[in-house]
Amino acid sequence: MQGGLTVPGYTLVRRLDDSGAQATVHLGRSILPPHHEAAIKIYHSSLRTGRDRQRFQREVEAMQRLAGDPHIIDVYETGVLDNGQAYLAMRLCSGGSLATLVTENGPLSPAAVASLGETIAETLGRAHRMGVLHRDVKPHNILLGDDGSPVLADFGIVALQQHDLAMTATGRWTASYAAPELFRDEPATVRSDVYGLGATLYALLSGRPPHHDRFRNPSPAELLTRRSSSPERIDGVPDGLMNVLLRALSPEPTERFATAGAFAAALRESGKAQPPPPPRPDPVKVLHLPDVDPRRPVTMRPGIQPGLLATAAIGTAIVGLLGMQLASPSLMFCWMALTVLVGLTSAVGGRVLGFLAFAAGMSLAFVVAVRTYDESPLGSLGWVLAACLVGITAGAWGHSTAAVRLRWFAWRKRLKRRRWWGQASTRAELTSLEVLPAARFLRMAEGTCHYAVVCGEAVALVRWASWSQGRYIVTDEEVRRDGGEWGQGSNELARARRGLAVLHESEVDAGIRRRVFLAVDTPSALRCRELRGDLTVCHTRELAETLGKWLAQDPYHLDLELLALMLPLAEKG
Repeated sequence: MQGGLTVPGYTLVRRLDDSGAQATVHLGRSILPPHHEAAIKIYHSSLRTGRDRQRFQREVEAMQRLAGDPHIIDVYETGVLDNGQAYLAMRLCSGGSLATLVTENGPLSPAAVASLGETIAETLGRAHRMGVLHRDVKPHNILLGDDGSPVLADFGIVALQQHDLAMTATGRWTASYAAPELFRDEPATVRSDVYGLGATLYALLSGRPPHHDRFRNPSPAELLTRRSSSPERIDGVPDGLMNVLLRALSPEPTERFATAGAFAAALRESGKAQPPPPPRPDPVKVLHLPDVDPRRPVTMRPGIQPGLLATAAIGTAIVGLLGMQLASPSLMFCWMALTVLVGLTSAVGGRVLGFLAFAAGMSLAFVVAVRTYDESPLGSLGWVLAACLVGITAGAWGHSTAAVRLRWFAWRKRLKRRRWWGQASTRAELTSLEVLPAARFLRMAEGTCHYAVVCGEAVALVRWASWSQGRYIVTDEEVRRDGGEWGQGSNELARARRGLAVLHESEVDAGIRRRVFLAVDTPSALRCRELRGDLTVCHTRELAETLGKWLAQDPYHLDLELLALMLPLAEKG
């Protein structure tokens, strides 16, 4: 249950994304075996009217028609909740959406956009031939599967061509990617989907939809006015690909590609005509840290504090034996058990239980002292004082180390052997850091960074970015490209620094070294000036060496308290 919602057969784990004004998507895990994860789309409105039921039935019918297509989202089951809200259980695409990809890594290369666009155009063509219009093609509705292949999703406003073409301009499409005729209440057609895909590919290349300003989204009225003409060309995009997109984005439907298949063929041809990409920088070098021995075993800290532990244990035994001269052995054994309990409960984090055990032990000690005061006043008072000191020592040992709790945590999580939590990276920039015996890698589920590397008392947050050809100067507050301020790069700096906020919120940053590494994949040179100590910007090929040297100050120790705080921030898996 999440937010008061219960979906039959599934446990809702967390909210994944909004699907516009219509629905919310949650991560769900099936209750019955074989257990699997799914994306649960729950509509906001209840199916109270015939129009609502018709729209939901339209999506279900469209999904059934398109079942089995590898590039269209699979639907496991559908239904209606007790409150009347409809839901769909769909295949979970772990790669996220293209919108998220562009937001995190910047615009894609022309070759990647042409290839991806060809695949989605062919997929739309198959859907059109089966009588299904999508009507809301946009980066948010194109997901990436586990293998990185694109998957078209969210057929919530499809129009089935054999009926209900009257449902046209209901305002449920996305204005930034909608064809101009939809603003004029004209029926959606195949060419409307062609326009939506063209606008999507344009956004993947430029970082923003066509006819949009860099720092402001125009109103629907402004968009309609601007779409009376073609959008501006994008710098650095080959003419062949740009001409194909401008045809798909023609204001007049008759001037666009007549079918999605024709659009796919044009994209395929444009990819063949593209010039070869500029030479990339040198590949990632093998990480070599001469002062680090990868075969050396790791040690876990904080340690057991053997000095305090020995003092508490020996003190308990001595005071217990002395107490047997004042009271019965059963009372002394009871006191000794309570004293041991003080240390153990404090060590597992139970401060209240530790205090109660200490109070019970001291109460018992006072009972013994009262009974024996007449026979030996100094002996009874001295024994009570010694019992108090031993109890305090046991509590101090447990409180200062939390040893039992952290060792149990380390055993359950296999901290000494396990290296990765969440989705493991295959990039050499990170995998080469495994030469550090104590390095532990986390795929972040919280914050704006992609990975965290923990080694000793240091946390390095890593964020990837992809920048096209240009001359870059990176300062503490902004990125300049080809002599002018570059908003996308400046936003990347801000996102990278916001990654530290998740450490502040989780109380991870107290007394540790932490730094954000923004690794940029670009064929160009990077010049960095006056960056603060908590941020490093470098080429991806330089990341392993830069990060390795920073982490190698303490390469053999696992900080259990630090890892206990960091692991909840990682993806499950």
